[in-house]
Amino acid sequence: MRQIAKSLGAPGGLEGLGRVIAADLFNGTIDRFAWPGPGAQNLLSGGRFNYLTNVGNVILVTEPNQQHLRVAALDTWDPNSPYRDVTAQPQHQIFSVAAQEQNHITGTNQLGAWPGRLLHPNRAADLRLFAAGVIDDLEAALGPRNRKLAFASKRRLPQKSADRLFNGIVAGANEIRVKLVEFRSDAGKRAKLTTILTDRMNILNW
Repeated sequence: MRQIAKSLGAPGGLEGLGRVIAADLFNGTIDRFAWPGPGAQNLLSGGRFNYLTNVGNVILVTEPNQQHLRVAALDTWDPNSPYRDVTAQPQHQIFSVAAQEQNHITGTNQLGAWPGRLLHPNRAADLRLFAAGVIDDLEAALGPRNRKLAFASKRRLPQKSADRLFNGIVAGANEIRVKLVEFRSDAGKRAKLTTILTDRMNILNW
């Protein structure tokens, strides 16, 4: 646990996790962190995580010639997500985000909303709350530090971890936006933008 916390807290660690989360939100992947929650049951406390659904999917790999691990964007496609299909075109029954949401949301249950909506620039406050909740989940999953001094912090991650994670998510979302806008601007690549990808871009004001 000490090594995992050290790697996440190292320069680029939480920012790297943020980039992975940005891709998860856009892809609709919910088998790592699920917005708007709740997460999986915390077997240690008996309660539930805020957003963490599978701690095993927060993957760290050994960095060659380095003394620490780094976050890896492995297992980025959730086969059970209702938003996994980005190839749908108008001839398909479900070819828009609204159609996907309508197919997944029942009644007043909004838990099926496309997670990528959290990446909209106007949702920055909500995204910060999400980042803070993810950090709390990671702290809960890692468990408290065993400190001999009662006044010493028992948190494993550094201060301002939520800010760093938030910045990583924003940076990751911007990287996705730049790549998709590049495709939209290039006549040769534009055909690769499916209707549903274009719809997601429009929702995010990209």
